Amino acid sequence: MEYLLAVLLPLLAVLIFLAPREMVGLAFELGGEATSDVTVPLITAFGIALSTLLSQSDPLLAAFGMIALASLGPILVVLGYTVAIRFLLRPT
Repeated sequence: MEYLLAVLLPLLAVLIFLAPREMVGLAFELGGEATSDVTVPLITAFGIALSTLLSQSDPLLAAFGMIALASLGPILVVLGYTVAIRFLLRPT
């Protein structure tokens, strides 16, 4: 999980730099909405159970890492889509 976060966070930094300023705030707002009242307990329970079964790491660390990934998903999708559309529709 650490390796996945180590790849996604620099990608997020690049997308923040390339995306329009208005969309960055919206993307981070959607990331907060993705980790809502239902998502956090379910992902935490799943992360603790999975980490306990695999016994590779600290269960709480794995659970919070999964919550971080659940929050990063919508942020990366919105910023990636915005950057892609921005470059596809730019005048030639």
